[in-house]
Amino acid sequence: MIKNKLAVFLVVTTTIFLPSSLIFSKTSSLKETVKTEEIIESQDFKSLNIQKSSLLTLSFKPLTHKEKKPVYTKIKQLTKKDSVKTMSFENLKELIACQLQVEDYDSALNAIKHAFNTSKDSNERKTLKLTEADVYFTKGSYKKAIENYTEFLDLYPGAKKEAEYALYKNIVAHEFKILKTDQDQTPTYDTLKLIDTYLAKGETYTTYRNEVKEIQHACNNKLYEHEVGIFEFYLHNKKFDAAQGRLATIKEKFIKKLPTIEPDTLQLEYRLASEQGLTERAETVLAQLATRFPTFTKTIALPEPKNNKRYVLQF
Repeated sequence: MIKNKLAVFLVVTTTIFLPSSLIFSKTSSLKETVKTEEIIESQDFKSLNIQKSSLLTLSFKPLTHKEKKPVYTKIKQLTKKDSVKTMSFENLKELIACQLQVEDYDSALNAIKHAFNTSKDSNERKTLKLTEADVYFTKGSYKKAIENYTEFLDLYPGAKKEAEYALYKNIVAHEFKILKTDQDQTPTYDTLKLIDTYLAKGETYTTYRNEVKEIQHACNNKLYEHEVGIFEFYLHNKKFDAAQGRLATIKEKFIKKLPTIEPDTLQLEYRLASEQGLTERAETVLAQLATRFPTFTKTIALPEPKNNKRYVLQF
């Protein structure tokens, strides 16, 4: 799964004003999919008026040094007389848009926080909270992004499209925090819990359903590989009862979710029986594998033995 940390996401759910050089576009990658409902064009630094309830992905065109000059000039104009703390709300919004365009995310976040505290309009505050989460996501601060998406969902559970988007982006941010298969898989389980929440919405949440299911499959596969790693450790150290227990767990938890792994589990079972010297059992499993999966030719390479007992003792 491609993890493009450079893409800029901004969801606009109410009236907000942005400079003309922002590029509006539909995006197709897993991390960028947002449905565009309305596209409004503008020229120079005249304001863009995006109507309420419009859900957009704003992709920023990479700027050359020359192209950045007018944006920096506008930022200088906006901050010449007023600081962020004393600036009008409308100027704050324009400043935020300019700062995002030149990828000055830290300054934009500071301005967003002041704008959020300044505004008394619930729709404006809703937009700013979601924008704050998106900016953290864009700059790769996934922990802060998760905090803000979660806060948004707590504050605005009835926001419909925005809430669906926030939950989806929360799932993606969690996915970025997933560790390697030989490490703690708590982040993977946390991601799956959010996925269950999304899928439980049924027909209410459909915009990102395919992407969410793809992430779900990847998470289940990660957990499966994790369990296989523990099985391999036990098998290598001839802890056959523990290996048998892990194999039973793998079959119980993952075959229904990942049907294509069944021949792999039979190979694991064959290897376990062989290591135990249970020749008859091994031959039975091998015959079952040949009968049920005659085209299965995969050979599982033995992994490097994990001699560090902490790998298993943590589970």
